[in-house]
Amino acid sequence: MVGATDSGDLPGKYSSILYSTFFRLWYHVQRGIPPELRGEVLSRIAKSLSQDFNPEGITTIDEFLEAARRFLVDEWGITDEANLEAETDEDGMVVRITYHMNTCKFCAANTYYKLVDEGAPSCMMPQVMLGILSRIKDTFHFRNLGFETVNKAGVGDCTMAWRVA
Repeated sequence: MVGATDSGDLPGKYSSILYSTFFRLWYHVQRGIPPELRGEVLSRIAKSLSQDFNPEGITTIDEFLEAARRFLVDEWGITDEANLEAETDEDGMVVRITYHMNTCKFCAANTYYKLVDEGAPSCMMPQVMLGILSRIKDTFHFRNLGFETVNKAGVGDCTMAWRVA
């Protein structure tokens, strides 16, 4: 058949799309989901996205931080830069993961929706990272996973923190 493709080739068929395409899509997703369903729908999408993170071979926290950075920047491309850190307690146990990103691709469309339509957009990054953390929680004996805070420095530039202990 002319134009037939192996289904395994499809996820990488285009290495990237124009940001304007993504912006429009994400803006219309936010507008199109009724507010009372937004949390549930976006949580399901975030959980699905986090399943793309491959935890195989990760044995140290530094390996995890680098694998998560690579996933967010290089594989998914949701930001241009991601700085992840593990905070430890006095016993050296990891208690918090922080993540600074400088150009979150969701944020501009979310902000536009808020400013132009007076909408109430939802950020998916907390749920995506919770999904990623749940994939490695047994390796590092994380428990009581939860999103803690976000500190916004501008559109697309923020620092988030997740409790892991």
